[in-house]
Amino acid sequence: MRKYRVQITCLSITIVSSIFIYGFILSNTNVIPLANDAWTFIQNPLVKLKNVGRWTNFIFYDYKHNVTPVIGLLLDGISFGLLGCAILFPLIKKIDLVFLFILLFFWIASPPILSFVGYAGGSAPVNILTALFLFGLHKVDKLGYRILLYSTAGIILFGSYESHYFVSFLPFVIKSYIHANITIKGLLRELGLWVCGFIIGYISWQAVHYGIYSKFIVSTESYRTLISNSESHFSDLIAKTKMITSQIVFSLGKNKNLLIQVFSYVGCLGIILCGLFTNIKKERFVIGLAALPALGLAAALILSNNNYFSRTGLAVWSLFFVSAAISSVGGGKRRLFVLLFMVLISASNLIKSKEAIRKQQAQILISKETILKYIPENDFNEEDVILIFDSPKSQNNRLKGVDQFYDKLSGATAYQLGVKNVWECKHNLVGNCKKAIKNISNKNSFCDLKPEYLGEYKNLHVLKLDKIEAICTTLSK
Repeated sequence: MRKYRVQITCLSITIVSSIFIYGFILSNTNVIPLANDAWTFIQNPLVKLKNVGRWTNFIFYDYKHNVTPVIGLLLDGISFGLLGCAILFPLIKKIDLVFLFILLFFWIASPPILSFVGYAGGSAPVNILTALFLFGLHKVDKLGYRILLYSTAGIILFGSYESHYFVSFLPFVIKSYIHANITIKGLLRELGLWVCGFIIGYISWQAVHYGIYSKFIVSTESYRTLISNSESHFSDLIAKTKMITSQIVFSLGKNKNLLIQVFSYVGCLGIILCGLFTNIKKERFVIGLAALPALGLAAALILSNNNYFSRTGLAVWSLFFVSAAISSVGGGKRRLFVLLFMVLISASNLIKSKEAIRKQQAQILISKETILKYIPENDFNEEDVILIFDSPKSQNNRLKGVDQFYDKLSGATAYQLGVKNVWECKHNLVGNCKKAIKNISNKNSFCDLKPEYLGEYKNLHVLKLDKIEAICTTLSK
């Protein structure tokens, strides 16, 4: 048991932290704001391979599709904690128990990790795979083995969740700090291996997709594209930066959520500065190296012309995490400063997430009540799909909580109702929406303002909440 003391300690801390964090931000664990494309609602294991090229989803489909959201979230939290332990593994023995607890709590309560709540159970497999690669990189020094590990990590992690690859450089950073034996030659060699792993992973990611679908994953019209025309990625980025800067200047005093977010990142900057302004040269150097995964992520985003969204920021947050860990070794005021900042930042992240989730939970229950107001609950079975015909303009004008349906949470609403899915048709006259319209006998009902349940066709329930102009126009011709 003593031999595995570090592993047991990490596992215990991550279990306790995960239960507390998810229990705090969710409050009501019976209402989890699942994303519409969460694995719970995906019936075809190949769908995300086609969209984003993640071929390992096929291997783990049964787990991701069938795990309950509560158990899935707990396993995600624990696996993220173990990933944090894998990043710091050789350094953990130098960190006392209280600081390690706060450090891992700070990691699990970070915005990138909390943003996975909508995909309960979806991230545990890739977290475990990444942790295994990190343990391997900590343990082996022979060039051949490291080439194999980086190459395999590139292939598998790009096929799982590509942003996880960028933390694979961190074992070298930690090892360099502990042994203080880094050389320019060694650094360039490791960078070369890391970059080669990225290139191999990226090419294999695209090649698998091209081999199956005869097209590459990323195109200028992709649903993840930052811009859909031929404008420069950088000019758009500059425009967005100016807009965000002006919002911060004028809204800081008024927008509590923005204030919390800015405080969080300024605090993390403080953690990095704590490490940079010390008398130990190797610490400054190694913390500078810790920024490289973040630079790698930026390179990947530019390559793929993708939007940045919170879940892809794991490598960026790992910079704060490693800097805090390195700054914690030893003692003095600097260590106390880092500890205080981690506590405050974690608290602000949890409060912000709790507020956002509470709002989503209320919207899920409102959507559920709206559907049950018109369709008897005992009419449903688990294979049913509810089609909501609504007008976005009218939806915005309705009284809050009265016949409201929130389409961005339709998957979570379906889970609450115990049905296969809930889709909002709006003016979309294709697929099941078109099929349902064709088989509704009283088509003129679509032109009434009054909300009404129009019946069912096979396993499709049709609920009209408002007049749909596109359908009425079609009927009048």
